Amino acid sequence: MRLLNLKLTALAALAASAVLACSTSPAEDSDEETVDEGALVDVAVADESPDVLIKDARTLTKLEDRFGLAKMLRGSGVTVKELHDASPIYRDVVASVAETVNALKARDKSSGVGTAFAHRLFDARWLSSPQVRFELTGIANRIDLKHRGGCGEVHFVYRLAYTTYSKPGNTASRIDSRLPMTLNLLAPLPDDGQGCATTASKWLTLRSAPDVAAAAAAGPLAGLVVNRLETNFQLVRWPATVRRDMGGHAEYALRAFSLDPSGLKPIPLDDTPRTNLSAEEKAELREWIKGNLAAIDQGTATVPTKFLAQETVSVAPRAAARLGNKPFSALFRESDLSDLPLGGTERVRSAGALLHRLDGMTCNGCHQSRGIAGFHLLGEERVGTARLNALAVGGSAHLMEIVPWRKQFLEATSKRGQPLGRPHADRPNELVAGTYGSHCTLGKDVGFAAWACAPGLFCKDVNDDTLGHCLAGEKAPAIGDACEASRITQTLDPMVDRLTGRDLACGGGANCSSAHGDVDKLNGGFPDGTCRQNCTNLGDLSADKTVICGGVPSGGGRFGGINKCLFELKMPFTVCLEDDARPSLIRACGQKAPCRDDYVCARVLPRGRDGKELEEKDATMGACMPPYFVFQGRVDGHVLYE
Repeated sequence: MRLLNLKLTALAALAASAVLACSTSPAEDSDEETVDEGALVDVAVADESPDVLIKDARTLTKLEDRFGLAKMLRGSGVTVKELHDASPIYRDVVASVAETVNALKARDKSSGVGTAFAHRLFDARWLSSPQVRFELTGIANRIDLKHRGGCGEVHFVYRLAYTTYSKPGNTASRIDSRLPMTLNLLAPLPDDGQGCATTASKWLTLRSAPDVAAAAAAGPLAGLVVNRLETNFQLVRWPATVRRDMGGHAEYALRAFSLDPSGLKPIPLDDTPRTNLSAEEKAELREWIKGNLAAIDQGTATVPTKFLAQETVSVAPRAAARLGNKPFSALFRESDLSDLPLGGTERVRSAGALLHRLDGMTCNGCHQSRGIAGFHLLGEERVGTARLNALAVGGSAHLMEIVPWRKQFLEATSKRGQPLGRPHADRPNELVAGTYGSHCTLGKDVGFAAWACAPGLFCKDVNDDTLGHCLAGEKAPAIGDACEASRITQTLDPMVDRLTGRDLACGGGANCSSAHGDVDKLNGGFPDGTCRQNCTNLGDLSADKTVICGGVPSGGGRFGGINKCLFELKMPFTVCLEDDARPSLIRACGQKAPCRDDYVCARVLPRGRDGKELEEKDATMGACMPPYFVFQGRVDGHVLYE
């Protein structure tokens, strides 16, 4: 592999696995600590499509004055403690989270808050801490949901975050991180009486607005009233040392509520059926499917409320192969739907494709379709803030790939054109050759015949008989590719799912770092495995920019590995990450170069020899890492120092 040999002079915030320049050795007693400016996240990700998705952190920080969570929930303050004191609605949110956490704790005696437990729970105390806040991380125009009424809706997405200090009173020991929880506030877009053309035109003006924040606040966001709230948080995480076969285990709790002056009230989850339907209910739901094939095919069907669940969990890793993310597949087999008339449909040409479409409509199925663990929008990093475990890409592969379709839908609506059919959740670009990591056809179901890979990529069977993943290695897995061939038991209880499989030999002299580890004694925790090779200069890119030298937790360092550093020596994760990183060639990624399933794009910010940033397309290039190597993606390892 020929590398560019950039001779880095600094490295800024490689997510959860790189050398972190701003943390200090715990052996140093001096209070004269300084924060290395090279560790600040100083490359912003600008919005290319603010008409459908505002995610630029600079724009969102401006909008927080008007659309911050406290104001939206009729509270006050910045921290969640202040919000908890001021907002009865927010207190209801906290109570619902605690209820879900406590219910799991009662069922699972191995679960609890903190690293002393094998199964680590979300700490509901975070939601009333003076060190914790919610940051506005995205605003989505969902005019594509106008089939539900009016002109669709707007989603305001907030991410839980905190600031603390490893040495109280010393601001140089500051630790920032986000946490694995989002709140989504939904505001309906009223019917404009013009087929939503007027509403669409308001959003289109944001494309050319010199100040998107001001234009959005005075334009399409003006006068909106929030009427629903959705919560999504990592309920529990089992580390890879507990589930070596899987490379870990995590569940994400999903609930929805109506929001009105009387408070918060639980409501059913959209299009997510209960998996305990009676035989009579299943028969009735099948008849609904039969009578709504055209709407299901176009993505405009709405499952009747009587069948719906009020809460569910999504499951990772290996989400695409887990029955826990497939409510309809838990209720029906392909043979139950094989007699339905699918001849005139566009996207559900087989019973298998129909079930796949239905599962992708559900909350847990959608959240785990080409997602970032259990999320689609975790948010771009904020400029000027020391993000010691930063993401290079704050949105999932699904979100980034479906934005062009949403833009087309918006444009068609502005011209009163025909509605565009919604693509499958896990293949938003289904009519275009798939990029790296895309789901693709293995030739066993005609319903997915069009799901091809781009030239230079090959559809490989990873853990499913029907759909594979577009990967780089033709005969043997290439660097960054999956290197495990596996199958997972199909059970509704994700805690008892089991995996069987084998490691594959990587090509080019690379090693397979699998769920359970590799020949170099590297830590496990790599879902489906990943091919990697040792390297020297963190941040170096291959000539085609598909491979990068990134730091991977090695189980070594002065403190004996990240687990010992965290859990035995009780040191801040920032110190542990700095100490335990092995430079390794892994898959590179960026805003237009997604990772495969169960991997996040972690930030690597190389600088040129003269100290100037490289071109933005290189400066934002990241490394594909397992999501729980990134501390902002896990519930354990965080210590909020008082």
